[in-house]
Amino acid sequence: MNETIPNSIDLSPRFRICLIWLKVSKLISTKLMNDSDKTMLQPIVNEFLDLLKTNNLTIHSARYQYLIGYVMKMFSQSITNYPETMGRDQQLNAFSLGVQLDKCYYANYLQIGHIHREMESFKEALTFYAEAYRLMPGSPVCAYYYSVALCRQEEWEKALDVYSFIDHIDFTKDMWLNYGLINLRLGRINDCLPALQRVVLAKNDALYWEILGEAYLFRRSYETAVKAFNRALDLLFLNNNNLFFLLLLFGHVFNSYNKCGRAYRHMNDIYSSLCCFNNALKMIENNYMIDRLYRKFYVLIMKELVEIHMFKCQSGMYQGFTGQALNDLQHTLTLLNKLLNYFVGSKVVPFWFFRYTGDILSLLSMIDDPELLIDVPTRLVSLMNGAQCLTESKEPTETIKVNIVTCLHLGGIYLACALRTSISSVRYPSHSLDPNVLSSNKNTESSTNTTTTTATTTTDPLKLLLISSILVSLGINQLNQGYYIQRNNISQESLMTANQLDHIIKPFNFIIIPNELFYLSESTLKNALQLLENLSNIYDELLEEIIKEKSLLEPGTITTDDEIEEQDIRDRIALIKKLQSRAWAALAGVYSTSDENLDSEITYCLCQALLYNPDNTTVMVNLAMQQMKQGQTELAVNLVEQAKAIDPDNFRVWLVSAQLTAVMSGTPSIGPGLLVNTEYQVASQLTLHLMPIIIEYAGCNFLCDPSASSCPSKSMSELIQVFDKRAHLRLSINVAIECLNRAIAFQPNNIRLWHNRGILLQLVGYSVPAKHCLQKAVMLLNKQNQLSYRDNPNELAFFSLVLSHYFLITYICGSPDWKTADQLLNLTKNPNSTFCHSLAEACAKGIIFTMHPDNPPQENLSLICETFVYYLFVCFQYSKMIFLVVSQT
Repeated sequence: MNETIPNSIDLSPRFRICLIWLKVSKLISTKLMNDSDKTMLQPIVNEFLDLLKTNNLTIHSARYQYLIGYVMKMFSQSITNYPETMGRDQQLNAFSLGVQLDKCYYANYLQIGHIHREMESFKEALTFYAEAYRLMPGSPVCAYYYSVALCRQEEWEKALDVYSFIDHIDFTKDMWLNYGLINLRLGRINDCLPALQRVVLAKNDALYWEILGEAYLFRRSYETAVKAFNRALDLLFLNNNNLFFLLLLFGHVFNSYNKCGRAYRHMNDIYSSLCCFNNALKMIENNYMIDRLYRKFYVLIMKELVEIHMFKCQSGMYQGFTGQALNDLQHTLTLLNKLLNYFVGSKVVPFWFFRYTGDILSLLSMIDDPELLIDVPTRLVSLMNGAQCLTESKEPTETIKVNIVTCLHLGGIYLACALRTSISSVRYPSHSLDPNVLSSNKNTESSTNTTTTTATTTTDPLKLLLISSILVSLGINQLNQGYYIQRNNISQESLMTANQLDHIIKPFNFIIIPNELFYLSESTLKNALQLLENLSNIYDELLEEIIKEKSLLEPGTITTDDEIEEQDIRDRIALIKKLQSRAWAALAGVYSTSDENLDSEITYCLCQALLYNPDNTTVMVNLAMQQMKQGQTELAVNLVEQAKAIDPDNFRVWLVSAQLTAVMSGTPSIGPGLLVNTEYQVASQLTLHLMPIIIEYAGCNFLCDPSASSCPSKSMSELIQVFDKRAHLRLSINVAIECLNRAIAFQPNNIRLWHNRGILLQLVGYSVPAKHCLQKAVMLLNKQNQLSYRDNPNELAFFSLVLSHYFLITYICGSPDWKTADQLLNLTKNPNSTFCHSLAEACAKGIIFTMHPDNPPQENLSLICETFVYYLFVCFQYSKMIFLVVSQT
């Protein structure tokens, strides 16, 4: 800017360098088009070197130094063995000299930033890009590189603000892509999608579908996100069958699997989610140590798998499937042990590892078996001697059998570690975590007249929500430890003997006195409740502010991002209420252990728990037991009936219902009531486990046809085995039918019970009663709002399945119900749609399209449905063949 006008002596070298730059540019473009010999550049290189020797020291111009450095860069990029005098250091010297000559010439700063970026010195590059952008804020080039450098440092808001001074007309494709991805990272979907659509418009481009899937995932349109990710994966594997190209596209494949798995998790499709995450893990499991990014991916996938198996374990415990829950628990511990082996090497253990380990071990409190021993990895158990023992070298896969009390205590230690780690991550003064400070919304002045901000501005509420959730889990863990020891009369000596822990932990290294555990639990839960109450006030204020701001806006100006922000706040408020419900319920459990009469306190705590979470059926049955204890049986019955309607899969509801039945009928034993109330659970589980066995033996029609002619290719010994299996299976089906019959007597309006009984009756040849059961299921379905089924894919699939089964059985009995057929076709918006949710629906539609008396035969549609049936049958037979081959090898 302040450069003097060059004299005649200066014009000659500048003119020569400009000519050299033009020659090189022309030659490089020609070489790229015609792939000419690189030796054509050599005369120009010699001319340039001669110019440097004779005139470089006489020119004092920032622009001249820029041209020198830029020509050097052009030569280094186009010549393989370029002279050392044109290397990166010489380029850096030329641009740096230009900066010294004129500190207001932005181009030199920009080129120095490029060189540092190529050297992977990203912080230094950011410094020079920032200076170039400061000098030329309206330059699209400066803005783009400065924004990319900020993204490298994960300063997303600053990176987005850089583009505020640039007219969108001047945006390049790279700028639109960067701008769209930044908005995607910040969750601003309304700005993200238009920007990305300007760049990636090819419908057969996997990147387009991958980015689109991420955008829909942020928008919480999970089904659409799953379709987009699956489309991206199909295109990646379709267009790149070569393994080498798939490795090059590793990031895209991995990201699609990962994000698709997350979308499936939000849809509660655990099986599909596990498939996606397992596929992602297979891609990276054997080589995650070779790259820092791969290690980050590995931890991410392992964390997702741990969360899924923890959810499965918790669901299994909750529903009474203890065996399956223990399998998931063991698998979770194995995954956590693998993660610990990795974290020990990296010398950094995140708080969520402690949290998940503590939570999974705490689930064992639901198993009342003091003699049960759990295989726990030795390295996980070694934490009982102190955190330093985690780094001791042990066999990674070595396990030790530990009883449940020790597992619960170990879970408490891990939760305490998680609490300590999470508190240390809150980088604020310790007094800001004081609930009294959190509840205050006024600024306080210190003795030095310095003002400290309120809790809403100094303390991140999300981190405090995390701390309070750990406090609740820790309090419940301490309560369950005391319960378990007190209920089973476990002494410390017997505990150490049963575990055989002498060679791992020091004797008498932990407290197992129930009363002390109850006192600890009470203190922990009260602190959690106070913190949660203050957090609830904070989030209520945030929600009020958002609603107030929305009320001031015009209806058309409210964006999807605003709605997502409001929904996030509402979700956190709902989570706080659930945590408060758990804490109040656990506090009631603490009071129930007291020798004093604290019935009023227990009832108050349970009512508070139910007030914060009206759908908590466990609290309902506990409150019902408390009311029954006080003689208020009618209120107890109402609570139990409400719990049955909300969650019929909670087996504790049926146990309490059985006890209530015994009390009200005057029966000395709860046995009869227990049998009546558990018929639903028994019938449902029998049907659930029978169906896979029936499908396995569906190749031979031995359920209804006792003759040996149904299996002509089998030998006599094989036929005897088939007949034995047939007799056993028929007996099992008859038992299930009887259980379903009793369950229907108890729940006459349960659609699934009627449907399951009709299917099983038809399988053993009783078509008439089967038709009656399926007809009853259809009648119950028709009483409900049919339009609601279109909004829920799972309910729509079940509705179509029931209609299909009923139509097929009327067809088998010789009197097809064409009204039901019309109802089945009208479930979809297009009555001629060949889309089918099940094999039964495909069979039914195939018959309807061909034989409907009121419609002309549509053989093409019928053929599509029949082809679908045949395809599923072939897939079933093929999978059976593969299973037999694998099982024999």
